[in-house]
Amino acid sequence: MGHQREVTAMPHIIVEYSSGAIADVPKVLKQLHENLAAEESVDITRIKTRAIPVKDVVVADEGANGSMVHITLKVMPRPVDVAKRMAVNLQQIVRSNVGDKCKVTAEVVELSPDTYCA
Repeated sequence: MGHQREVTAMPHIIVEYSSGAIADVPKVLKQLHENLAAEESVDITRIKTRAIPVKDVVVADEGANGSMVHITLKVMPRPVDVAKRMAVNLQQIVRSNVGDKCKVTAEVVELSPDTYCA
């Protein structure tokens, strides 16, 4: 039972985005939230999803005119294939909601069950 608590504890989705990268931020956040909730090891009542607009960016060879979205998924440790699938799924959702030139990246950061306080 202790292991199940670790698996479901507090996933966080943090979306950083440049101005104009995402037309409908609330819609995208809802899609990301619901997608993660569909994972077997995730409890929707524990997910926290938020977006942070980034005022100044320099993106690849497009410089300050570039468009970017970066998704950070913070979760308790999971098998690499599960974490990768989660990140790819979130990345695909964002990609389907932004222009072709927008750079969309995603990463998974493992929370430590020994230091995370909920």
